Amino acid sequence: MEASVVAGAVAQVLPVEVGDVQRVGHPPLGRIEVPGILLGAEGALGKEIDKSLIQAGFSADQLVRIQGKDRYETSAAIAEIVGTSDGSAFIVTGENFPDALGAAGVAGKKGIPVVLMPSNHMNNSSLAVLERLDVQKVDVIGLNQTMYGLIKKELQELIPEVQVSSIRGVDR
Repeated sequence: MEASVVAGAVAQVLPVEVGDVQRVGHPPLGRIEVPGILLGAEGALGKEIDKSLIQAGFSADQLVRIQGKDRYETSAAIAEIVGTSDGSAFIVTGENFPDALGAAGVAGKKGIPVVLMPSNHMNNSSLAVLERLDVQKVDVIGLNQTMYGLIKKELQELIPEVQVSSIRGVDR
């Protein structure tokens, strides 16, 4: 999901499966001149991916792994790289993917991060990255009114001047 945001900032997305790195409809990759960015720790993307990318034409020193101890820290690390083009960010729950998937394309186009959080509170890595990026406007995607209120309160305690709004529908 966040790969489209990173792609908008620095790279092209190559969907991969373990042992099968290829571009559908394109010839073999050959020598690659851009970095290979792996989003997630080895628990999410095993070493097999590194090996497959090297076999496909990347050199080992071109492979960069962006990771944290969990999905929230990984999300914060990605947000640090993406930055924010206009001082805004999207926040979505990291416990279910539809909201993040829906936000990713818009975030990539706008050059803003999608920051994951647990569904019932802001975690330290998410709060810290929003503060470091000096985010002034946050759109909370999904979440019910009660959870949105809790998240808004936490954000405004950390960043008093932040504008927080909610984007959600009746259902997904």
